[in-house]
Amino acid sequence: MGSTQLAYFAPALVVIAVMYCLDRQLYEAETTAVLPVRRFDQGAVILTAVLAHAAGLVVGMDIARNATLLLALALLMLRLANEATAAAAGLMFLVINLILGRTYNPDG
Repeated sequence: MGSTQLAYFAPALVVIAVMYCLDRQLYEAETTAVLPVRRFDQGAVILTAVLAHAAGLVVGMDIARNATLLLALALLMLRLANEATAAAAGLMFLVINLILGRTYNPDG
């Protein structure tokens, strides 16, 4: 567990940043907006997944896979609770994988 690479936790930083941005809303301004803000939020989430896969071609598809998986888990937890729980669920998923030893040769 001491030899875990920092790249294993890099997708968590991206997901935490996305959850932080999604939770910061001005409800009054968004309900009266001309353009629906939810579409911009959904576009940001889709763009994050697409950019993660584009970067995955350079750094390895295991990181892109982890970023997409953590983003999906965080969006599910955001639906059930708040953004802090969503970020913590992704980190707990990574820590559980470390404890179970699933990070050795993560390419599959």
